[in-house]
Amino acid sequence: ANLPKERTPLLENVLVIPSDLQLHPVAHSAFCLNYRRYHPTKPIRLPLRPINEEESPAIKRGGFLLMVNKFVECLVEEGA
Repeated sequence: ANLPKERTPLLENVLVIPSDLQLHPVAHSAFCLNYRRYHPTKPIRLPLRPINEEESPAIKRGGFLLMVNKFVECLVEEGA
């Protein structure tokens, strides 16, 4: 008889941090949450996203935001 071989579990502990939240367009509730995998000894690149640009006095007077760096590298401590 063909008996199934022992299988190793597909699940493993993976360290993640939330990276992006999408809201439902009508209900304004959480629709999708994406995660980014990390390793405590390796730096990760996180995207920088400006917020409240329209509230800036400089932008209200015709200024603009020039993002030189679009990412920041950081180390995430294990269990943080």
